[in-house]
Amino acid sequence: MLRLFFERLQSWKSSWFKRLWLGPPLMSRALILAALVLAVMAVFANVKVRHDQGKIWRASPEITEIAGAMSFSTADAPYYLGHAAAAENGLSPDEFERKRSYPNIEILYQQSTEETPLVKRPLLSTLISLLSPSASPGSLLSAGHTILLVSAGLTALMIMLAFGATGYWLEGAAAAIGGGLSSAYLIRSSYGRIDTDQLNLGLMYLMFGLVMLSARSKTAVNSVIWAVAAGFTAQIFMAWYGKSLLILMALAAYAWLLIMLNKDKKIAALCLLLFYALAPISPPNPFESDYVQDDIEGFGFLFPNTLTTITETARISLSDIFVSACGSLEMGLVCLLGLGLWTIRHPVNALAYGPLAAFALLNFVVGNRAVFYSAPILWFGAAFLVTSATRFFAQAIQSTPNKKVLKSGVTQTATVTGALLAMIIAWVNSPTDYLPHPSFPKPVLQGLIKLEGIATSERSVVASWWDYGYASLFLNNLPTLHDGGTQIGPNTHFVASALLKSDQKETVGILQFLARAGNTHIGSHNSSASLNTAFNTPASGPIPDIYLVLTSQMAG
Repeated sequence: MLRLFFERLQSWKSSWFKRLWLGPPLMSRALILAALVLAVMAVFANVKVRHDQGKIWRASPEITEIAGAMSFSTADAPYYLGHAAAAENGLSPDEFERKRSYPNIEILYQQSTEETPLVKRPLLSTLISLLSPSASPGSLLSAGHTILLVSAGLTALMIMLAFGATGYWLEGAAAAIGGGLSSAYLIRSSYGRIDTDQLNLGLMYLMFGLVMLSARSKTAVNSVIWAVAAGFTAQIFMAWYGKSLLILMALAAYAWLLIMLNKDKKIAALCLLLFYALAPISPPNPFESDYVQDDIEGFGFLFPNTLTTITETARISLSDIFVSACGSLEMGLVCLLGLGLWTIRHPVNALAYGPLAAFALLNFVVGNRAVFYSAPILWFGAAFLVTSATRFFAQAIQSTPNKKVLKSGVTQTATVTGALLAMIIAWVNSPTDYLPHPSFPKPVLQGLIKLEGIATSERSVVASWWDYGYASLFLNNLPTLHDGGTQIGPNTHFVASALLKSDQKETVGILQFLARAGNTHIGSHNSSASLNTAFNTPASGPIPDIYLVLTSQMAG
């Protein structure tokens, strides 16, 4: 029934919208060469912006240099750098993890009977370790920055392939510039952002592009080859980011394409099975996500959801989504118009790629952090509109009343001209002058480094606000009470409570309680009053040395 409906829709659409100027051009040698040139331009543009940011950083070492290398512009970067340092020192991922959220994770490891490692080292950390000549913070930072620049170029190519798989290679180059340099993504992948976002966008689009190639392949062998490639990409994506819901979107798109493009049922089943088997995933429950919870339940108490304090989880208006992804509201409407025109022209492909456009709507659920996934497809819409308009005008100028067919040379010239114009529009509307700043002032990071020499006791722990957790562990190798991955729950709540106490004895009592027993003792109390009594009761038994780190950044 659904296929019949779409066949009729396709027939109606063809009678109205199947025009030479409104479809993918035949890829001649000239257009293939043009696509390669535009691909190089897209890669160059993405790498250049980030390289120029680094150049400005290197010109101000008194602000940006730490441990003999450039610093970082995200509080999560030291997490991956810390894992890389552990790998360089021959330590397992578990040995790094057990110093986080001290002593809670340490207790979990002591109670565990598993012989296999409880966590896997992040793929980004492994790459940093392989590229770094030593475990020194400076070497690891330099390796991380190099990977960032390479990722920028790879992301451009992956985006281009995603749209090239639908037949629009040249328009894909414009999408690579517009999406890769959009405010939504550039802020999350600029110089110093040693984080998984630097390749999340590219891997996501690459998955969709590969399933599109598989579904559109004319032979069963090619379909299987592309299915295997898509499965391996999904496997890499899981190792890189670990969000199975995103892979399920690609799987749904794949199933849709195989059904609608009349693939042989056996081949379709084999391709889907290969894709799923290479990236074993389990359906997540979105309603259990911390992003949709007002409060977090744990150890018999309800704690405020601290995710609400993070900028990237804030919800923005629809107009701000267009500004973030496209540079302005007006440009966003142009992108949307072009995407709508492409949807009418290619409804099956458009519905398969629908999740990429729908990511922007997740802003109203998980905050603006998801908007950057939609930027490339929006810019593809603009590129499709521009190239189609260019071919239309070329046809209007060249055709005679009795001849409505363009010469191939004119078509190719119009297509390349339109794609170049779209790339220029994307560049002009991108914040290419954006400059990130180091996450923390240089004196703060230097102070964290000095802690390693100050803390002489084997039992020492750093107490600070959660933003500093990863940086502290990376720079001094001392356990921390909480960090960016454990800010939800008791530790962050009670550290905040300790810092706000007017009586320093109460502050000391809370911090000693957390460093000595952690969440296990919190769960043994059935009321806030009982907990407060425990906080004010003199500690018994061994207590770690607690180094309280306070900075002017916390004053607010």
